[in-house]
Amino acid sequence: MRSLTILLSLLVIFAIVSLSGAVGRLFGFEDQVSAWGILALAIILALANIIFINRAGSTLLIKWGGVLAYLTFVGGIGFFTAYKAYTSTPPYLIESTTIKTIVHDIKGTSGHIEARTQLKILNGNVKNIVWGSLGATGVIKNVTVSALNGEFTSEVTQEAGEWQLNLIFTKSPQRGQHVAFVYGFDVVDSEPEDKTYMVHNVTWPTQNLGITLVVPQERPCKTVEAYSEDAIVMKVDKREEHSPLLYKDNTELQWSKAAPQEGRTYIVMCHQ
Repeated sequence: MRSLTILLSLLVIFAIVSLSGAVGRLFGFEDQVSAWGILALAIILALANIIFINRAGSTLLIKWGGVLAYLTFVGGIGFFTAYKAYTSTPPYLIESTTIKTIVHDIKGTSGHIEARTQLKILNGNVKNIVWGSLGATGVIKNVTVSALNGEFTSEVTQEAGEWQLNLIFTKSPQRGQHVAFVYGFDVVDSEPEDKTYMVHNVTWPTQNLGITLVVPQERPCKTVEAYSEDAIVMKVDKREEHSPLLYKDNTELQWSKAAPQEGRTYIVMCHQ
């Protein structure tokens, strides 16, 4: 019985430590309500564990000194885990990013891509944000960036064949402030294919992702699909995602996902 009690207690402590990490991360993301709720759950687990040990007839925590030592031990580990998670919070959170691809011609060799993104600043020392890499199956031209919310200038650079955006703040935004911008570019000379698709790598904490594809009336979508895979090793750990929706005589595809998983690539496709 004593061995079982110790094993269950260790499992509870492990659960409390895991919850502590979530608490620190949520405080970092300024989700106060969820953070306090999980913290309350961790405290309840710690107190319930004390009652369980005593009712199991164990002499481990009979004396108050043992109870205080237990709470100090668990509280210390929990605080360290929460603090470590809090200090590792990224400088900003992507609250939403929506990407729209419009195909201009029947063969699918040219089009325009536009993306709108809203960020929440989590660190008041952010001086600039580098955004990229912009990619396409053809040649990228006419890259533009416009500020929707926030005070910053933008630079568009091309290095090693890849386009990047650099948002340079004239004044560092305060913690909790929102920054929004839109960028777009034209694509020409793409190889003709029997499908139109958008590929997006989630490499940063993101709350909402939306993708729209618009194709010519002459080439409507016959079937559609959405799936994800490992962002580092392509075509590994493929997972089917919920199916996109079709509108306007099957010429407009819309797909969205809440809390897309960091480290995965999402592919939304229209077969024509």
